[in-house]
Amino acid sequence: MARQIINKRGLRKLVPFSDATFWRLEQAGKFPKRIQLTEGGAVGWYLDEIEEWIEARVRGGGKAPPSRRAAGGDDSTSVAVA
Repeated sequence: MARQIINKRGLRKLVPFSDATFWRLEQAGKFPKRIQLTEGGAVGWYLDEIEEWIEARVRGGGKAPPSRRAAGGDDSTSVAVA
């Protein structure tokens, strides 16, 4: 089954943040990265990644969950969250 991609309007229905907040979180590695859809600048996000991010926030009481590395794991792609 193909992964579903949502645009910015769809993203904002799920996560009511500003463009600047999305960008800052992405740059800090705290939010799923956008994907480039067209050369003209259209972007989207994989719905499953956004839903996982939301679920992690809900389970963490609104706080970002600790990274695997901070919890003693060996995931070299995780980012420590303050």
